[in-house]
Amino acid sequence: MTAAHSSELSNRKPETEDEISLLDLLLVLTKHKKLIIGLPILAAVIAAAVALGLPNQYTATLKIAPSKNAAVYNWVLNNDQVKETIAKDMKLVEHFDTKGRQATRNAMGNAVKVTLNAKDGFLDINVTDKNPEFAALLANKMGLALQSNLYSLRLLDSSKLRYELETR
Repeated sequence: MTAAHSSELSNRKPETEDEISLLDLLLVLTKHKKLIIGLPILAAVIAAAVALGLPNQYTATLKIAPSKNAAVYNWVLNNDQVKETIAKDMKLVEHFDTKGRQATRNAMGNAVKVTLNAKDGFLDINVTDKNPEFAALLANKMGLALQSNLYSLRLLDSSKLRYELETR
């Protein structure tokens, strides 16, 4: 093979090209235009139907200031006796439509989440319900139950000192 012959072979283009022209791409897009336009519209209609079909859920959040007693607060709020008292006061059996105390406490446990927010140090009481006023009322009732239990059980230093002063 000579040098002239090998350069002639390298300059030749292959007979079949794998190039896609802009016109070919445009033809494919116009051929499937119903699918290209219809699929996003169908997805939007399905998403709107699902969003409108879901029940509204409202969350009320009660933040309790950071304290060295946050673990005690958490224990009080998750105590079954405290939950039982709140359930009786607010008639949660009727609201959650449950039968029995355990079922009511379970429903209340699903609606009420008590978490220690490590980021800002607050103890958060989140109550989720279909009725925003009820969610706020239950969150506030949890706060009042915490307050009354902390003083009545003398779990805080200040309530212990107060009790000692009262008994002198």
